[in-house]
Amino acid sequence: LVVQLFWLGYFYRLLYFIPPEELISSENSILTERILQFLEKRKMTKVVLAGHSIGGILAIEFAYRHPDKVKDLFLIDSAGVESKKSTASFVWDFLHSHTVHWRKKIGEDIKAFHRMLKSPKAYGRLARFARRTNLQKQATSLKVPTIIFLGEKDNLVPLSLTKILHSWISGSKLIILKDMDHDWIIHSPEKFWEVVE
Repeated sequence: LVVQLFWLGYFYRLLYFIPPEELISSENSILTERILQFLEKRKMTKVVLAGHSIGGILAIEFAYRHPDKVKDLFLIDSAGVESKKSTASFVWDFLHSHTVHWRKKIGEDIKAFHRMLKSPKAYGRLARFARRTNLQKQATSLKVPTIIFLGEKDNLVPLSLTKILHSWISGSKLIILKDMDHDWIIHSPEKFWEVVE
């Protein structure tokens, strides 16, 4: 099961009314409950869960709250460690991240910029949330086998923060992908399968 917030249809509309921390990382997280409902509706008892970027925060939260439902956890360029970057710096890094490997992901870049222009308030809230979230309590309590992937050229989630996340999750494995950026999973998904298989 892949957790990608852009694919949860009403997510951006909700961000105009509900802070992201309530949606994702509160005690009664709406999106965590949505995943649980999704699994129960399909009678799925245990899943392999993957989360990319802010989707990684949601994946960690779900694995922390429902460890009995998660067989393995894959965190892909995941947020979850508080960053000291300013919002302006974070936005600049987001824009810069879309110039690396741009030929391979021009379609996704256009969609990303369109989403940002269409929902600037939602993106601003999301950027602040990604920078400020600290999942040390949840990560250090995880009992799920975890692999953490990071693109070597990821400017949004630097190696220093990923190493902290790796140190928090007992027994986790960290894999650095050479020459890959923040969105490598979109334009080069074969890199994921090469490692997993």
